[in-house]
Amino acid sequence: MSEGPWFLNHYVCVCGCTWDDEHDCTCNDHCPVCNKEIVPESSDEQCPVCKKFTCDGCEIPVDANNGKEACMFNPTYCKLKDGREMVVFSDNTDEETMHVFPVRELEGFDAESICCVEVPYSAIARTDRNRVAAYL
Repeated sequence: MSEGPWFLNHYVCVCGCTWDDEHDCTCNDHCPVCNKEIVPESSDEQCPVCKKFTCDGCEIPVDANNGKEACMFNPTYCKLKDGREMVVFSDNTDEETMHVFPVRELEGFDAESICCVEVPYSAIARTDRNRVAAYL
């Protein structure tokens, strides 16, 4: 396995075949039944700490002074209809709103100092755990 991001891609072919495959990117694959080139239906990014594709929040040691920081390696990304690329902090299904913050702030994410914006579902163009798919 290479260093850097690693993805578990989920594929569904028109012939009915479904399969998962690990790659170092979210790339197309060929159906093992009919050999048709298929785009991943979805992808999960591997957590660099626990090496799982479904991480629920590992604790990553940052340094002795900062203590620990929650793992944010599998966030949900969203693109707003106005074109802004954001990360979902929370989803309030009862009120049909999401609290989001700019993707540029993900690297140094700190839940205590981040400024989130509340947006209605109607302002969201798409969401996805796959960053590339979310921002198309």
